[in-house]
Amino acid sequence: MEDTSLDEFLDSGEESTAESESDEEGTEPSSSPETDDQQVEQATVTARWRSDESRCYCCGDAVSRLWVDDNESVCRACKEW
Repeated sequence: MEDTSLDEFLDSGEESTAESESDEEGTEPSSSPETDDQQVEQATVTARWRSDESRCYCCGDAVSRLWVDDNESVCRACKEW
């Protein structure tokens, strides 16, 4: 099997058949809507894992998995479920 050059994938400037068919029908090709940064809400952090053990904010136990409770990192036993 012969390797394909990346140059063969470059746009040659000609419209594809799908684009020219949609233009002939009088409709524009569909495009995805642009995302407004203000519409995207950041994910809420609920837990974190560490390879080295960290200390629980409430009891001081050394654990590798901490949960977020009232913006503090706490162990499973101290987390209010």
